[in-house]
Amino acid sequence: MKMSLRENFVLVLALVVLGAGYYFIYLPASVHRNELRTDIRLNQRALADLAQDAISARELDRKAAQMRREIAHFTSNLPAESGVSQIVDDFSQAAIQNHLTLQRIEPLNRVRLAIYSQQVLRIRLSGDCANVYQFLQQIEASQRAARLTQMSLHKAAVDGEVTADLTIGLYFAPPMLAQPSHQTALIQAGGTGE
Repeated sequence: MKMSLRENFVLVLALVVLGAGYYFIYLPASVHRNELRTDIRLNQRALADLAQDAISARELDRKAAQMRREIAHFTSNLPAESGVSQIVDDFSQAAIQNHLTLQRIEPLNRVRLAIYSQQVLRIRLSGDCANVYQFLQQIEASQRAARLTQMSLHKAAVDGEVTADLTIGLYFAPPMLAQPSHQTALIQAGGTGE
């Protein structure tokens, strides 16, 4: 079967229209569809990250509330600042009970913050190493909020004897928040007391 010129022309024209449709319609639509799929994947990933961040934010809020409760509990049990002399006397008595020579108790800087105050003491004592250890255990076992921030031991001339330089931070309720109920209310409300 032989095709006429007109039929060949129609066939070529149909192929040209088909090729032009593929090149000008199908390919751009494919590219656009792939771009949309990429955007959808990116948006889904961003949405999943946002959901994870929302969970993290709720977790942070929960932990912050727990920390406020713990701070309120800690600060509600702090003694008044006027108790420093009593604590120094207690340290002196503990040193004497442990057969230690108390060479010096020196108050250093005092830090006052919204929810607590800190008085730093430098203590120098000497005696048997085991007695110094017992003294430190008594400080640790006491119900006072105290933190040993620095300690250095120096060997003395006598065997088993040491000289200890201790820096201890004592924590107190600040004067304006000496009543625990007021302090607890401020902490739970998220306030600073200023």
